[in-house]
Amino acid sequence: MAELVSPYRHFPAYGVGYSSEITQVKVVSAATIDITWTFNVGNNGTEARWGDQYFKLSQNLGGRRERKLVEYQPGDGITYDYFQEQFGVRSRITPSVPQAIGEEWRMTDYDLPVHYSIPHSLTLRLPGPLYGTTGRGGRNRELMAFWQEVARRSAFSYLDMDFGYYELDGDKNPVREILPTHRQGGIKILWEEDR
Repeated sequence: MAELVSPYRHFPAYGVGYSSEITQVKVVSAATIDITWTFNVGNNGTEARWGDQYFKLSQNLGGRRERKLVEYQPGDGITYDYFQEQFGVRSRITPSVPQAIGEEWRMTDYDLPVHYSIPHSLTLRLPGPLYGTTGRGGRNRELMAFWQEVARRSAFSYLDMDFGYYELDGDKNPVREILPTHRQGGIKILWEEDR
């Protein structure tokens, strides 16, 4: 498993913060590539509200060109999966359903909301180059060749992620965007260590 933890976070108490530094993920021996991030989402009401993410993972092809790899729409789940389409293996997101956002903690003396919000972590699990090595034969070779190509070509070796968060109604339909969409760019895929 190759893992990238928290490429992007929302910190409402301190403004929006993100890292512009390049993050490297080595995939040569990975059966899966896990990308985990955390949204800090608050609810000052007295009843739980439904919330769900938006994200799009894409491969940077240089300039303004990109190849969409996985897209997740609030209330609908994964709506596009390049790995399923090309290699017959699915990407997975956990948790895979909208989340109930409960009431924020309250200060006991004054019964006021704390306003720090509650972290909600999500993980996207992509099939890596060694996915299914115990019996998928040709498909596995194609997947390995894909990741080798992504890592080999410097202009193509970066992945970008767009993140957002939405409030849903009782039928799990998006009502409004509650955290703005931002891009985490420059996730560099490495096949082996730089020399």
